[in-house]
Amino acid sequence: MTELAAPNLGKFFTSCTKRPATAEDITLLQVGDWISEKECPWSFQFKRWDGNMCIGAWEEKEFPIPRHLLMVCQIIEGQVVEKFFRSEVVASYKIFNKLINQLGFTSIFELSDLTFELVEDFGVCAYYVRKKDTQVTIRKLAVLPQHQKQGWGRLLIYRVICKAIEQQKTSIFLKCPADLSANDFYKNLGFELEATEQDRTRPLNHWRYHIKLPLLFYCGGGGKSKYDAIATEHGWNLGINSSGKNKSHQHMMMIDNDWENYDHEKHLAMVKQNKPLIATARDIEHPDQLPEILDQATELAKYAGRVLLIPKCDVTLPDSYWLGYSVESGYGKTDLKPEWFGKRPVHLLGGSPKKTSTSVSSDERNQS
Repeated sequence: MTELAAPNLGKFFTSCTKRPATAEDITLLQVGDWISEKECPWSFQFKRWDGNMCIGAWEEKEFPIPRHLLMVCQIIEGQVVEKFFRSEVVASYKIFNKLINQLGFTSIFELSDLTFELVEDFGVCAYYVRKKDTQVTIRKLAVLPQHQKQGWGRLLIYRVICKAIEQQKTSIFLKCPADLSANDFYKNLGFELEATEQDRTRPLNHWRYHIKLPLLFYCGGGGKSKYDAIATEHGWNLGINSSGKNKSHQHMMMIDNDWENYDHEKHLAMVKQNKPLIATARDIEHPDQLPEILDQATELAKYAGRVLLIPKCDVTLPDSYWLGYSVESGYGKTDLKPEWFGKRPVHLLGGSPKKTSTSVSSDERNQS
């Protein structure tokens, strides 16, 4: 670190990034943290508060800084002061820079305004959603080498798809260096190659995933039955019931369960194995069941794009979950009216096409 020969004026770092202190920053300040004053080149170490004055110290001399002029030092001589960044930004920054050979160096500041789908210590997808855009734009996606080819990257993309649906976006866009094997990954997930541009150092492929609603699912033979083949041929996605005898012979995008004979450990194991786009939780038949089912849904959510809560009674449900509407059939139904579900994403479960169409308009819903 370089220090100018000017005693008692504070410490001058050759490379220091500062920003105005927020209310949250102030609660995080600890003795010794580096601070500064707006438009002041010097930095001091936080000592204490004296009313509305922040007292900084350097070489046993104190410097009062008015609260509204207080700055915190985020980066000092290349070292990130993690407490002054969102925790998900720091975790994502660390993952991306472990793959610097593939992704290049990632500045923590380029992540600061992005949204993240993060599986800490496994992988992360950084993206942004602008109100004026019809698309979600992925900036970077990374899965650590020891966790690759286990479905985590696909799960991160699924969560971005779910976010796009919630934000009423019609597509997901990204750029990928043409020489990376990740291009095959995006192609296999249904992304379409739109163009290739020459960047400063290497060509970049432009990929786009088109979101087509409703999402249709067939839960049947685990990928081997003739009905699975028919469903796939007609653009349906495959799913499976975790309580049945069939095993998944390929990746399943939906994992359903037997609501009458629910086995949470078996269901969780299949969700963990497949890491699907959506997974159902146990049906909520009585308000007293809600705490247990929400605990189970929290476990399932670690391995699914979204978890469906299936209410059959009037309860208040967290906004982070999608809802399942049990259409009347010989298997079961909900007595709740379609209006009860409001404008949240709803998946229609079971029932004949006629009953489905008369229950809820399916043009903005998912169906299985």
